Amino acid sequence: MLKLFLDPKMYPYFERYLQRYRNRVFFSDRDLPDPKAEAWEVGVFSKDYFPGALDLQVLQARFPFCSLFFLPHTVVSTDLSHEKIYLYDDESILAHNVSLLLERILLIRELKESLSRNDFLTHPFTQGPAYREFIQSLQSLRWSPLHLLILGEAGIDKLSLVQYLYPGLCVDRFDFSAIEDPLFPFYMLGDQFSEGFLRKPHQCVFFDNIQDLSEAHQLFLYSIATQRRYELDGHSGLCDYPILFGAIEGRGDIRRVKELFETVTIPPIRQRKADLAYLITLILNDLAAKYRKEVPPVSIELLLLCQEYPWPENEAQVVRFCELYLLEGVERATAFLMAGLDAIDTVDKLPKLSALMVSMKDWVETTLIKKAMALTNGNRKQAAPLLGITYKSLCKKLNAPDLKD
Repeated sequence: MLKLFLDPKMYPYFERYLQRYRNRVFFSDRDLPDPKAEAWEVGVFSKDYFPGALDLQVLQARFPFCSLFFLPHTVVSTDLSHEKIYLYDDESILAHNVSLLLERILLIRELKESLSRNDFLTHPFTQGPAYREFIQSLQSLRWSPLHLLILGEAGIDKLSLVQYLYPGLCVDRFDFSAIEDPLFPFYMLGDQFSEGFLRKPHQCVFFDNIQDLSEAHQLFLYSIATQRRYELDGHSGLCDYPILFGAIEGRGDIRRVKELFETVTIPPIRQRKADLAYLITLILNDLAAKYRKEVPPVSIELLLLCQEYPWPENEAQVVRFCELYLLEGVERATAFLMAGLDAIDTVDKLPKLSALMVSMKDWVETTLIKKAMALTNGNRKQAAPLLGITYKSLCKKLNAPDLKD
């Protein structure tokens, strides 16, 4: 919903438009509008609202999210011209012009939401049937008033999902992973020299990695989401915007607050085996364009190995694997995978040994046969003893679909 700050003296001119936009525009309070209560996007002011000198810096300091200011000619100097400022003479005509511009702004917002949704759905890690099924299950949570806790393992991007759930809004993420708990009040409220995070205007807030906070501070954040205001150390204020939370599964302690939230768990890569072919292909294409390289073919055996691999570091590990495969070759990329097994830190990340060993055997066998045939210029009789197998066995293996060429 678009948020419009309306000077109380301008309300009489806008009476006829309040009903028209009641479900699409949120208007400031008629009696005591607070500039810091909301992330106002449009502001309409009378000649009496700003005492003293007026410049663009003053406007943007008080209304940082405003994309359009309506100001009377009489209070604005001739050198104050900016694409964000609309000057008027007649208040009655102004209300009509504001209405026309609101229609355009609302249309642009709808287009931005659509583009944001499409951008999210074309991201490599949103591809594949498994993730699409997950996204489909979240349709009812878009613009939801519920208090959401987004869970995901280390290496999973949670912010993109927040932006999908609240398209078109500027999402301000605050990451608690590097914040010491005693400094929580300072970062949230600031001091006499600086504003804290909560005292700044926002459109949407995502508090990430709350598992690193104490239970008291986790409950405090939950309280400001439910009460839409904060009170801490003598400071208070409104938080009338969507607030979402994120945490890494298996780290810290969120058992108590987890019961209070509607939880959404992003599936880890190892649970999305059907998606891996899409992911690896798309990421390799993106990296090839970035580094101006040709996209190398990916063998069936390597894809099967990737499907059985547990990917303990999730998305970041997939991207690094593809980067090494493109730039340094398959041997370096698979060595990276084997070294990455050290990152397994929970029992559910352990792969099935038999399945992983079979996929490893198939990949190693295919890779070595291709290497031996290349080194002997395709001479099977020379390649067989190099591999320590019989000529007949080599011929049989070369009939496999991935080795016929």
